[in-house]
Amino acid sequence: MKQTTSFRPKWRVLTSHVIPLFPDPNTSGPDNKLNLFLPYLIASIMVFGLTLIFWHSQYIFTPVNIALLYLLPVLVTAVRWGLWPSVYAAADRSDVL
Repeated sequence: MKQTTSFRPKWRVLTSHVIPLFPDPNTSGPDNKLNLFLPYLIASIMVFGLTLIFWHSQYIFTPVNIALLYLLPVLVTAVRWGLWPSVYAAADRSDVL
């Protein structure tokens, strides 16, 4: 008798990624408070750096392009550190505009 096997392609594996809302409470140490504020500091530095670049090249880029390029720090912050630092970067960006 012929034995049948089910066909399951290997490329159909689903993955999911979860962005945490809050930092891991199990981390402890003397530099734990620095690690909590570091994403916000880096987001501010990225927005400030873009502001300096756009200040000197404001005649090259149109305002629409500048507004879209200000979303880069928000995207980088969201991918790297999660929701709340990216919300801060977006609010920091809106204060600059």
